[in-house]
Amino acid sequence: EAYQFQVPWTGVQVGLHAGSLPPVYQWFGWQGEGIAQSAVKRSEETGDLILRWYNLTSSGSELAVTPTFAYRQAYRSNILEERQDAVEAVQPGEALRVAAGPAEIVTLALEIADTGNIG
Repeated sequence: EAYQFQVPWTGVQVGLHAGSLPPVYQWFGWQGEGIAQSAVKRSEETGDLILRWYNLTSSGSELAVTPTFAYRQAYRSNILEERQDAVEAVQPGEALRVAAGPAEIVTLALEIADTGNIG
């Protein structure tokens, strides 16, 4: 129930747009044992897509993130959304893999290649 009370929902009606959307779509997929997602937002400073998780366990885990949109570069970021080390997928199109230490907050900043692909 606590997840329902964190942030109020905001709805905005927009006009019609050209193009089509599939019936099911996600910006990214992710997996991580004992990890919970806490934020998805655009950085006001850089325009990066900010993705944040936290490790709920007292042991280390691995987070695997698979973006479904084009991006220039992915970075580990601090809580202030400042880019840190670059994160590379082993093979193009594969998941970005980052270690999540015990009770660690993991923030990724994805530099968007085409802002038309992300809202």
